[in-house]
Amino acid sequence: MKKLACIFLFSLLVSFSLVAQVSIGLKAGGALSGHAYESIGLGESDFVKPTYLGGLFVSIPLTDKFSIQPEVLYSNKGFRTGRPEIPGGRVGDRLYFNLRYVNVPIMLQYHVLDRLTVELGPELGYLLGSSSEIGMFNLFTQSSTSFDELLSSYRDFDVALNLGIGYALSDRWSVNLRYNLGLRDITDDYTIMAITEPGGQPEPFLVSGSTYNRSVQLSVGLRIF
Repeated sequence: MKKLACIFLFSLLVSFSLVAQVSIGLKAGGALSGHAYESIGLGESDFVKPTYLGGLFVSIPLTDKFSIQPEVLYSNKGFRTGRPEIPGGRVGDRLYFNLRYVNVPIMLQYHVLDRLTVELGPELGYLLGSSSEIGMFNLFTQSSTSFDELLSSYRDFDVALNLGIGYALSDRWSVNLRYNLGLRDITDDYTIMAITEPGGQPEPFLVSGSTYNRSVQLSVGLRIF
């Protein structure tokens, strides 16, 4: 089902570009991703993690100054914690939480100058999967770990608002800086076993509140048609 949804979104953008005779291109880049919390109580001392994104965009001119740009992107979001206390862990190890999304931003772009644009638009996201990894300042798995309650609490859909600025290096190449502000709580409440008092025993603890995606993205675009 998830693969069919991705194929449908890709086909929709390509078909629309052919009918409307607009330009189509590829984009890829890196990001700093993290979470913002409201009334969680646990896990609020995490850090941003370096990550990546890539996909397809279609640029549709509306007027001399305005254009609209829908995109389909594969994005790895999430966050990292400090050094995990795990037997056998190495100095410098970090614990990464990865959320793999298909995102569909729809950006309204205003051409301030010939090559400079500012943009604003909504983004819908569908969660393909989530995982946790242990690594040494990198994005690749060194050894597996399990946080089933947290990972299973992530919701399938996300809604965000993007604000960005872009610059055309040439007729084909461009760079884009974008801030991604999550608007929808991406987790359900879940229960873990935790020690809530010094010297106490582990007992069920309800983790409730709201969690939102946040990221700063820097990408390069290449127009191919």
